[in-house]
Amino acid sequence: MASPVTIDPNRPPVRVAIPIYMIPWSDSPSHGIGRYIFEIARGLDEYGPELGISAEIYQDAYAPRGPFASLPGHTFPSIREHLGVSQVTVEESAKEHFARGFSRSSEALPSLLDHVVMYGRDVLRRRVLTRTSPDLIHYPIQLGRPPAPRGIPLVVTVHDLVPSLFPETARADVLQGWRHFVRHIGRITIFITPSQSAAGDLAKTLEVPEDLIRVIPNGVAPMYRPSPTPEKDLSYLVKRYGIRSPFIVHVGTIEPRKDLPTAIRALKYLPENISLALAGGPGWKSDNLDKVIAEVGVEGRVQRIGFVDDADLPSLYSAAKAAVFPSLYEGFGFPALEAMACGVPVVSTPAGSLEEVLGDTGIYFEARSPEELAKGIRRILEDPEWAADLALRARRRASEFSWRRAVFQTAHVYHEALASHARAGGRG
Repeated sequence: MASPVTIDPNRPPVRVAIPIYMIPWSDSPSHGIGRYIFEIARGLDEYGPELGISAEIYQDAYAPRGPFASLPGHTFPSIREHLGVSQVTVEESAKEHFARGFSRSSEALPSLLDHVVMYGRDVLRRRVLTRTSPDLIHYPIQLGRPPAPRGIPLVVTVHDLVPSLFPETARADVLQGWRHFVRHIGRITIFITPSQSAAGDLAKTLEVPEDLIRVIPNGVAPMYRPSPTPEKDLSYLVKRYGIRSPFIVHVGTIEPRKDLPTAIRALKYLPENISLALAGGPGWKSDNLDKVIAEVGVEGRVQRIGFVDDADLPSLYSAAKAAVFPSLYEGFGFPALEAMACGVPVVSTPAGSLEEVLGDTGIYFEARSPEELAKGIRRILEDPEWAADLALRARRRASEFSWRRAVFQTAHVYHEALASHARAGGRG
């Protein structure tokens, strides 16, 4: 249980460093963990003064700032400054030198030279944080070595435990990053998870004491709401992404853990005019979907529309008959929450945190069962009045997930971690 913490308005704000170098930013925080970091950082920038927090982002010098350009931040020094050669050059050289099977890839572990580069980066990052000496470090992802100098309390967000629970669905570099992280869990003052499910997994799998874990559910942005102009939006989706209606939708990176073959196989139990739209970039081992599509004989009914801009997602959800999530495991499940907020019925496995997020507004089916998935979708198609009531309840439930609340609870954890660190005599 969290201890009560009193924020003294007369004390200087707590200086929090948030290193985010593990995330490859593009133009927007389109994936779940990226969205979490962005919303927490933006919220701390907005509400920090009243919460007694001054938070700053730390990124690598060569990485684009992306959506964080408007927020307070610093950069870690590049390897060029210390070795006279850029980090990108070193990594590309490593890949070329070990191109016959030893370079870093989605299938192979990092090469020796890659390890040297990663270790060098870690040393430089710790030096920067030691020199700037923040009051607390919040490492917002469970991969890699947290750059935590001794004597500074460390808060870490663990979004899921995929590498431990479903290692066969994770890339080799993710597994390697997880191993690095696990070696350093003894340095962590307080852990944050987005769900009770993830908290239980963390306590059971890594034997983290429950009194060191705080559950802070993620939020959903106000942009996710039912479209006021569905016909206009559908016309736009047709032009922009080639969407064919009527359709059901899955949003998320295409990877084994999402179990999209089950969604594809469910099509043969549905009316032939229903198609499946897969919105998300290709991930690890996504090539086998074509084989499954051919095997089931639904080549014309699977629409692989690729990455969808964040701004277009509300329109996509709103135009769908249902959102489907046959996932084998989720630490939270952003797309399911977004679909709920847009008033779309959700058919999902209860895996991981999905049942926790959906509550009694979800239609659940047994994992890896295309027949059961199709049964849930058919009920939505055949009983529109029931489906509309379900969608309304889903919207109400989604409104309970607030980024503002998540930011305030996160700030509370910072103060709690500092108090715990002080009681321990500043060790760590």
